[in-house]
Amino acid sequence: MSMGYHYYETIQTSLSLQWLEKDKTAAFLGQITAAGSAASIIEFILIWLAFEVINIKFSVVYAIGGGLTVIICISCWALFPQFPVKIPTPKVNPSSSLLAVLLAGIPLWS
Repeated sequence: MSMGYHYYETIQTSLSLQWLEKDKTAAFLGQITAAGSAASIIEFILIWLAFEVINIKFSVVYAIGGGLTVIICISCWALFPQFPVKIPTPKVNPSSSLLAVLLAGIPLWS
């Protein structure tokens, strides 16, 4: 979970900063945070209702959640516009990056 969360946060913030105009960035990042918080509250309420009120099994709730996630992802991919690349990201060879880190003496783990 931690890897997924940190990957999501890094990409979300990085892409937002690349795509947005500087004067609109703070307000838009605030709106993204507010929408995520509202979605989390709604999600927790629905999960609580499924387990405590309706008494649905864990495997069924898990399958419904996964299916809805896939449907939402495909819908967003199909319905929302693709943003043009303003600043191209250079392609880096992962082995050369690791070699550079090792040669610089940067510890990989704390």
